[in-house]
Amino acid sequence: MPSFRRTPIAASTSLAVRSGPASAPGAAPLAPSIPGAARRGGSAGLALGLRGRRNPRVVAALAYALPLVPAVVLLQRERRNRFVRVHAATALVFFASLALAQVALYVLLVVAGSRATDPRAATLFGIGLLAGWALVGVLGLALWLRLMASAMEGRVAHLPLLSGLARAIESAQRRISDAMWRPRNRSV
Repeated sequence: MPSFRRTPIAASTSLAVRSGPASAPGAAPLAPSIPGAARRGGSAGLALGLRGRRNPRVVAALAYALPLVPAVVLLQRERRNRFVRVHAATALVFFASLALAQVALYVLLVVAGSRATDPRAATLFGIGLLAGWALVGVLGLALWLRLMASAMEGRVAHLPLLSGLARAIESAQRRISDAMWRPRNRSV
């Protein structure tokens, strides 16, 4: 069984090479090479490259991975890359508005259902609200996939209601973060 050793991508275009007699200069690499990996300084699908730098596209897409938590963490921790902060703020606004819309429809269903006197009208109203609730979920899924795809493509999607609020949150957080991390003048 051949043993494997890791070589830097800059030194070799393959991810792993065989060691021993099969690693002669003309031997075929064990793993296929990634085109342009030596120029980019990392592999194609990883958020953390070989040099320790994070791919901003992947980090921005990770803001959409779970509701709220990664977005809040990235918004607080990211200080250098505005692209990542804008996507984190957009994810925060998106998930909060999606949850708010679904909770509002559910509360409307419960309140209207408790006040209904005609069972047929209450049933039709309930089915209509549940269909609206499902529609919000399906549209939320489609928008979530669009936002994640735009992050992976390196673009910022401009959405009528989300983008303005997300940019306001990002700029406010940036000003707060800059004020916290700015060196203070300690003259006595």
